[in-house]
Amino acid sequence: MKTAPESRKITSILKSLREGSLQPTPDFQRRAVWTSKDKIAFIETILLGYPFPEIYVASGEVDTQTGDAIELLVDGQQRVRTIDEYFRGVKPFARTQQITRYSALEEGQKRDFLNYDVSVRNLGIIDIDDIRAVFQRMNATSYDLNDMERFNAAYLGEFKKFCERLAQDEFFIDHRVFSALDIRRMKDVSFVASLTATMMSDYFHRDDEIEEYLERYNEEFEEAGGLEERYRAVFDAMNQMGFDRGSRAWKKADFYTLFIELDRAINREGQQLDFDAVGSRLSDFFVEVDAVRNAEATPEGIVGEYFTATLQSTNDRSARVKRGRAIRSILAPE
Repeated sequence: MKTAPESRKITSILKSLREGSLQPTPDFQRRAVWTSKDKIAFIETILLGYPFPEIYVASGEVDTQTGDAIELLVDGQQRVRTIDEYFRGVKPFARTQQITRYSALEEGQKRDFLNYDVSVRNLGIIDIDDIRAVFQRMNATSYDLNDMERFNAAYLGEFKKFCERLAQDEFFIDHRVFSALDIRRMKDVSFVASLTATMMSDYFHRDDEIEEYLERYNEEFEEAGGLEERYRAVFDAMNQMGFDRGSRAWKKADFYTLFIELDRAINREGQQLDFDAVGSRLSDFFVEVDAVRNAEATPEGIVGEYFTATLQSTNDRSARVKRGRAIRSILAPE
C-alpha cells in the first residue's frame, strides 16, 4: 500500500468539513473521548505553532457525474473535530479563559491559525475493509483504545448494532447506570454486549467472550427480538422494585449480577416473582452489604460472600458466580 504524505492548511480542512467532502466519523471510528482540558491543550499547541502527529485520510465514494468525492478520516477524528469546534466557538471554547477564543484573536493570529499546516497521510483509494484494518493496526498497541473501541473498527454488524441501541435505552439513562466517561469510551456498549452474551450463555471471565459474539452474529442476529423482550421484562421488574437512586442495584457490578439473575428467574425459569417483596428484600440486603465495609469483621453467609465478591476483580467469573448465588437465594428464598 503506497501512501502519499502531504500538507493541508486548517482553512482547507474546515472547508472540507463544511462542504461534507471530509467525513470525520466513519462507522469504524471510536467515539469522541477528549475532555475539555485535552481540547484546550491541543489548540494551544496550534496557537504556539508547534506540530502535532499527522492525520490519515482515505478516498471514499466518488460521484462519477459531478466528480465530487468524499474522504474518510481514518485517524485523527478528535484533532479535526477540536479544530472545528475552536473555529466555530462552541463548547468548550465558548467561554474558556485558558486560551484566547478564535473570535478574540487579532487578524494576524487568525490568519496564522487558518494557514497552519497539518500533516496528512493520504491512503488513496483502498477497500473499506483495508481501511478498517489500517485503523485497527494503528491502534492495536495503543493504550488509549479499549477493547470495545478496537472491536468497533472490526465489527459493524447486527450484534454490535443491537448492543448500541440497547445501551441508549431510556432505562439506562433514567437510572444513570453509565457515566459520561463510560459513554465516551463505549463502555456502555461493552457492558450491554457482556450482558447480552451472558444472557445467551452463562457467566464468563471479564469480557473474554464478547468478540466471539460480535463475530458470530456480525451478519445476522435472529435472536435479537427475543432478547429485547427479555431485556424489557427485566427493565419492568427492576422499575417495579423501586430501588433508591443511591442503591447498589445501579452500580455496574451489582447491576450486572442482579440483571442476569432476574433474567434467569423471569425469562428462563418462568418464576412468578412478587416484585414488591423481592425489591424490599434486595434493598435490605444491599444495605447489609454496604454496612460490612465499616464492620470489624466480614460476616459469614451470603452477605459476607457477596461483599467479598465486590472488593476486587469484580468482573472475574468466580466473583460473578458468587454474587449470582447470593442474589438467587434472595429472589427465591427457601
